[in-house]
Amino acid sequence: DLRRVGRCCEASGASSLNSSLESLHEALATAQRDWEQHRRLFHGLFGNFQGLVASNISLDLGKLQTMLSRKGKKQKGLEAPRRRDRKQAETWADEPVQGPVLGEAGSPVAFYAGFSEGTASLQTVKFNATYINIGSSYFPEHGYFRAPERGVYLFAVSVEFGPGPGTGQLVFGGHHQTPVSSTEEQRGGSTATTFTMAELQKGERVWFELTQGSIIKRNPPGTAFGGFLMFKT
Repeated sequence: DLRRVGRCCEASGASSLNSSLESLHEALATAQRDWEQHRRLFHGLFGNFQGLVASNISLDLGKLQTMLSRKGKKQKGLEAPRRRDRKQAETWADEPVQGPVLGEAGSPVAFYAGFSEGTASLQTVKFNATYINIGSSYFPEHGYFRAPERGVYLFAVSVEFGPGPGTGQLVFGGHHQTPVSSTEEQRGGSTATTFTMAELQKGERVWFELTQGSIIKRNPPGTAFGGFLMFKT
């Protein structure tokens, strides 16, 4: 029994000794890494000490203190307007936004259609090839766009007129017209493009009508009509 107890004590002592040696080894490794870092830092700061001494350059601590004091005052002077600007920006951010907002939340409205058939009839042009009709507000069977919301809209029309002078107009609600014309008398015809903005009431219609000349037949179309809602009013 005494032998067994002795063996147990020896095993326990050996285990404790091994644990202590491992801890000591880790501590030495950590100390070595720290010393190496300090050595590199010291060398980086004072490695050129002999060169500095040989160059006979003196450091005026009084001038250094004066320079730092001026820099501190300048920094304080800049901080005041910055604080005022931040305060003003926070005030503006808290104020509610007034008036229309471009791209505000809601159902988007946009359309784009082409006319490939060609015509010489002085009437409303029914753009028969619809490429985009978000909101289903363009009616190709009638050739007009109907505003689904009150707001400001942007429209564009590009017309490929036939030979000779050609004119047309964008009509807004039957009471306002924007002319589209080409006076160049070219043998192969000419193209005229117009952009316009208008504030429409809900339900108002917009269309393009030919008033002189002809429109060339072409596929894919060389004549197109499009627009979109910029913002509600």
